[in-house]
Amino acid sequence: MLLVLTITLPLFVLILAGYASARGRLVDAAGVRGLTGFVYYFSLPLTLFHLMATAPVAERFDGAFVGAYLAAALLLGAAGVALARRRHGDRLDAQAVQGMAASFGNLVFIALPIAIELYGPGAALPVLLLLLVENGVIMPLAIVLIELARSAPGRAWHAPAAAGRAVVRNPVIMSVAAGASVALVGVPLPSLLDGVVNFVKGANVPCALFALGASLAVMPRPARLRDTGALVLLSSAPIRRWCTS
Repeated sequence: MLLVLTITLPLFVLILAGYASARGRLVDAAGVRGLTGFVYYFSLPLTLFHLMATAPVAERFDGAFVGAYLAAALLLGAAGVALARRRHGDRLDAQAVQGMAASFGNLVFIALPIAIELYGPGAALPVLLLLLVENGVIMPLAIVLIELARSAPGRAWHAPAAAGRAVVRNPVIMSVAAGASVALVGVPLPSLLDGVVNFVKGANVPCALFALGASLAVMPRPARLRDTGALVLLSSAPIRRWCTS
């Protein structure tokens, strides 16, 4: 327990530092966008690609494990949709957003560093496979529902196309998928890439969590704290373990 706290507490200290910095006007919105852009479009995709490309994907892929997580995510997403339907009526877009919020976990910036710290680099592959489930299945499904809610009559065919574009433009999905392809084919990575990844990978979690905290400082207070609390409970680790057991 003490080891877990030693690993997790610094993560929340970084979020608090970002929040305090934004509240104290030490960083502005442009600075937060710069940090977020660096992580989301450069350092994180590069790191995820390298982790996946160097992982034994063919030997350690576990379909039952991925399927169980997908089933749990769909179950939690359905619970989030039901909650939103009760609160927002027939607004399909609100239902989709809350369903996605209930089924998503913070795999990249919370689960991944904790798993690697506790179990070593070999723990990255299972987390990355779950990342593909969330970003490659759950998120496109939510986008389809949102687009259906906003589409004019007779133009529902735009919804799958919008979801497909979101997947292709998502650097997280594409970097993990590309890394898996490289691992399966067995293409060796150049040593230069190893050097670049080793140089930037330490910036992913600190920059992202600091930017997250700063973003929270300027967000309006949730109008429905009860709904927020329910979504936090649904997306919590104990509920996920129960769903996959």
